[in-house]
Amino acid sequence: MLGYQEVPGIMVLTIKDMFETIKAQYSDREFSIIVSYVEIYNETIRDLLIPSSGYLELRDDPVKVNFRIILEKILIE
Repeated sequence: MLGYQEVPGIMVLTIKDMFETIKAQYSDREFSIIVSYVEIYNETIRDLLIPSSGYLELRDDPVKVNFRIILEKILIE
């Protein structure tokens, strides 16, 4: 998914394309981009952008009949 410097993966190419499109078509606007990168394995969930956070909490949402993962938000300028 991440690839290598010589052959970037799908994630790197997607983010690069997203920023190039914003710069080319919407240079007069300001954007906030929210990204999450999680691993779900053996019924455990980890935030791969903040590995030190340990396993994430999974909550049942009775209104929407699905699950929510509680992630940490970090603002990068």
